[in-house]
Amino acid sequence: MRTETKKINIYKYEELSKEGQEKALNNHIENNQYDFLKEGLAEYARELLKEKGVSIENDFEVMYDFSYSQGSGSQLNGIFRIKDTIICIGNSGNYYHEKAINYTEENKEGEELETFKHYNLFQEIFKAVTKQGYSYIEGEDSEENFKDLCDVNEYEFLSGGKMW
Repeated sequence: MRTETKKINIYKYEELSKEGQEKALNNHIENNQYDFLKEGLAEYARELLKEKGVSIENDFEVMYDFSYSQGSGSQLNGIFRIKDTIICIGNSGNYYHEKAINYTEENKEGEELETFKHYNLFQEIFKAVTKQGYSYIEGEDSEENFKDLCDVNEYEFLSGGKMW
């Protein structure tokens, strides 16, 4: 029997070549699940709703798709109140943008209203949440953020940028 030992060079992110750094960053972006996004957007939406005078009547959910495609965007699904008006919002399909919703408004007696007084306000809120989501992703995918992530977690790489 024979045993051979292979020597492998291990690098910190800043020690990689420009090509290695680019590959490491691209791998990070391609595999990032953005675990923080759902709660971060929910907190942002809560603050925005409060600022706009909207109360949350039940647990709401932020639905989103930030894939830069036709169905990209965000929406809030739940029951909300503005003064004496109850607003019910749910998803109406496979997309999560501001137009793919079932939207109703009811008075305090539970009667559905013919005219939607607050529809445009919710469209504005959905667009703001979408913009914030893209901003979060842009920050997360930045090289500066990735450098910090590598330092904090002591990530190491092979010469081509593959994580060790």
